[in-house]
Amino acid sequence: MITDIKYSDVIRLGFKIQKAHDKVYFNEYGFEYEIITFKLNKYSCIDWAKESRKCEILKCDKEGTILQIIDIQNLEELEKIINIYNIIK
Repeated sequence: MITDIKYSDVIRLGFKIQKAHDKVYFNEYGFEYEIITFKLNKYSCIDWAKESRKCEILKCDKEGTILQIIDIQNLEELEKIINIYNIIK
């Protein structure tokens, strides 16, 4: 079962925030659009969605096209994934 991951946890783990201005998004949700990600390597990152508080791994090709999306089940799994990639670097 996929559980919510808190904003404070993804920030503590080193996720970066990129602000984006999207009037349609703001009108829908009532807050600014932000891309909140943790870069794993050149072609993979973890994305955290504000609306759902869920994380997923995005694997892309060199043009940036998403090839695969993998859901992260919970905070414990997220921490394990980040630790594995940090060891590899």
